[in-house]
Amino acid sequence: MKEETNHADQSAHADEDIVLEAQTLRRLNSIQKADESCDDVLTRLLDNAVKNVPIEEIMTDLLDQFEEAVSINVELPPQHPNPGKMFISVHTGNVGLEEYVSLYDGTESRAVIESNAGDQFCLLFDVIATCDGPKMETMSTTPIYATNSILGTDSISLDEGLDQLRSKIGKPSEELRDLVNDY
Repeated sequence: MKEETNHADQSAHADEDIVLEAQTLRRLNSIQKADESCDDVLTRLLDNAVKNVPIEEIMTDLLDQFEEAVSINVELPPQHPNPGKMFISVHTGNVGLEEYVSLYDGTESRAVIESNAGDQFCLLFDVIATCDGPKMETMSTTPIYATNSILGTDSISLDEGLDQLRSKIGKPSEELRDLVNDY
């Protein structure tokens, strides 16, 4: 499994050469298809290792991990009918300004969300725990959960927040604006 490295438009490379043991190289060669490059084989293997997790499970796991959380928000890039990534923030007083959270160590995970229209989205996601916040509803931010201890806001059950996320995901900006104003 030898890869040509003199591509004029090579998109990315490691700072150091990757060294594979002979046994690993033999195994990769044995599963390489005739029309695949080394990168294609590794990409196929990594794609098969992705764990798709329903958004409900992610939120439940976060509430289990952060029992003292006062709110959880999901941010999707605004004006993108087909988002590729989302950001989840857990607002709690038990962490510093911002801490990265890994829910599923050793696994590339994607959140599975089905929109109210029936479209399914599998999104990469990052989770941070923060003492900053909570955030209010905007076109890009959806409160998924909020306790009744937040001054000036109503509590939001997990079901209510997830329903709002399902109604927003995949919508064009003009429809999002109407949804946010009605919420």
